Amino acid sequence: MALFSFLAYAPAWGTPQARPLTHRLEARLLPELARIDVHDIIELPKDFFQDVPQDTPPVLELRMARQVEVLQAVLHAPAEDGAPRQIAVPVEQENGRLRLLLPEQAAGGELHLHTRCVFQEDVDEAPANMDNPGFGVEGVIHPKGAMLLAGSGWHPVSAQPNGDRFHITVRAPAGMLAVTTGTLVAFSEADGESLSVWETMPVLGPLPLAAGWWEVQESREAGVRVLTCLTKDTAALASRYLEASARWIRFYERLHGPYPFAQFLVVENFLPTGYGFPGFTLLGSAVLRLPFIPDTSLRHEIAHCWWGNGVFVDYSQGNWCEGLASYVADYLGEEEKSPDAARDYRLRTLRRYAQLAAGPEDFPLARFASRMSPATQAVGYGKAMFVFHMIRTRLGDEAFWNALRTVYREWLFREAGWEDLRRAFVEHGGWDEEESRRFLQQWIARPGAPVLALDAVRRQRRTFADHDGWQVDGVLTQQEPAYALPVRLEVGMGNAVVTRTMSLPQARAAFSLETPGRPQAVIIDPDAHLFRLLDPQEIPATVDTLKGSATCTAVLGAGVPPAYREMLPTLLAGISQPRARIVEETSLQEADVHALGHRDLLFFGQPETPIGRQLLGRIPALPEAAATAMPDVHLLVMHGDHADMPRGVRGLVHLAPQASAQAVSRPAFLIGHYGRYSVLAFREGQAVFKDTWPPGDGGTVHRFTEE
Repeated sequence: MALFSFLAYAPAWGTPQARPLTHRLEARLLPELARIDVHDIIELPKDFFQDVPQDTPPVLELRMARQVEVLQAVLHAPAEDGAPRQIAVPVEQENGRLRLLLPEQAAGGELHLHTRCVFQEDVDEAPANMDNPGFGVEGVIHPKGAMLLAGSGWHPVSAQPNGDRFHITVRAPAGMLAVTTGTLVAFSEADGESLSVWETMPVLGPLPLAAGWWEVQESREAGVRVLTCLTKDTAALASRYLEASARWIRFYERLHGPYPFAQFLVVENFLPTGYGFPGFTLLGSAVLRLPFIPDTSLRHEIAHCWWGNGVFVDYSQGNWCEGLASYVADYLGEEEKSPDAARDYRLRTLRRYAQLAAGPEDFPLARFASRMSPATQAVGYGKAMFVFHMIRTRLGDEAFWNALRTVYREWLFREAGWEDLRRAFVEHGGWDEEESRRFLQQWIARPGAPVLALDAVRRQRRTFADHDGWQVDGVLTQQEPAYALPVRLEVGMGNAVVTRTMSLPQARAAFSLETPGRPQAVIIDPDAHLFRLLDPQEIPATVDTLKGSATCTAVLGAGVPPAYREMLPTLLAGISQPRARIVEETSLQEADVHALGHRDLLFFGQPETPIGRQLLGRIPALPEAAATAMPDVHLLVMHGDHADMPRGVRGLVHLAPQASAQAVSRPAFLIGHYGRYSVLAFREGQAVFKDTWPPGDGGTVHRFTEE
């Protein structure tokens, strides 16, 4: 989902109270010049200046891009004889602020504002990672197309937007079409140009604009107009995306309520984006070709039509919509497969948080705005997703989904914050008021996660009133400052279990459980329904471990051919370590065994020197299923203790002698996308094997020693 923001400032002129304006906007795209020319006709209501004090110069304040060139501003003012008068309007321009000094005759007239703006950026059409999906770019116009995000400032918008309406006509070279938010009126051609005509509903901010050389296909299968705008190279995918879009729209209409827009479009971008906007999604060409996208990323972006683009986010309380979209799309997708798949998803979310965000990178959900790094994704998507899961677990399915339907119905096209969601869960979900306030305080306002452990666990045979059995006693602990938590304990007895959910409002709480059979283990939160910081032993070493490392150092193997050596920076960028130090294996000295031994090391190429092999340590053999695939490239990531090292993580990228440069370059680009795996094997650029080491127990599991 794409975000936009305005910078607030105190006006120095007589500014009318924010009233909705109507814009008749004609834009002309000149892709070869990376330019957009805009003629905006703004209708000024007759009462527009009624709040401006007398003897105060009235001013209309607008926002545009800082680099905008204002060509002309002319007021077409009504005259008593019926003939409009044209009056030049002075414009003061500073840092994207336009102050138009209007004459008294402006009320009831039309302001014609002519601007041009260049959006020329050197962007990587195949970035090494997607930690920041906008690559820091808000606007680019290119011969291949255009991407102008809402915050780019490509068109004028009120400095205090309050439901402005736009009628937009975009002119472009024949064959290039444009998409924005609103109702599509027509795609057509005239006088050797393409025309894209749109009407918007009242909007609270600026509009995005995308353009490209597309073929358009359409269906109405869901009772909603669904279109694809794809280039000729991907047009064959249209039927898959039309069907999947209709399917997910029907799904969310059943779950949340009516689809809120006039149509939905799947739009191809020449940049590898994955954006969701009101009524359309903007997906990169390479993204569209991935076979799983219609059932995963597309579903997530369509969910945003209800959450984020339907019900807006009050960012002063933090962005909740990414967590909710992740829950109702990504998580529900796993839940639909099986309980085990849903549990695995929850565990992966906890691992990513522990590997990528816990510690100095952590921050409260109340401060999350958008994904800019692995840490912001682990918190703003993962932790927020878990917050909704814990609310659903607490309230039950019927109350949870009914409350969300009420939020959607009552807050559609209005800004809602965490506090508004909390009140809805209280009023419509039966949640206790005080409990809900404590919940929001500990999960939204503060950073971190509870750290749970078992202490003083013991078992003994007991004779009870009507049977013989066993009693398990112990203490459930958490680090200070304590959370108020419902914690599920499970006692395993071979083929049977006994469970209890106990309250843990402070740092320690004693427990005692009776079991009919001999206890073998006690486990905290066995199905991962609680957001918590995993014990390090519960987290197998994976690509994400290297991605979140603060000490990652790369060792360039002595035997790596020159053609492969330049691929190491691409690999490091792909695992979000673009500034990692690179050490040549041939330069290693004996002192480096101590200096580097406790760091996380990624070996690019099998080490050939004694010091290099000593630093790598003992590594496990490649699993047989991976070895039989005859990979060109394989990766192993393991904890240092597995490699006979006292601390640190070791990663090894092994390059087969017969591998071509292309067979190595693609995995170097892709490895960062496989964050949850410990073992990867690639052949001819395709992943042919993926696996994760089994986790250990840690302090959340106590296994009894059999006597």
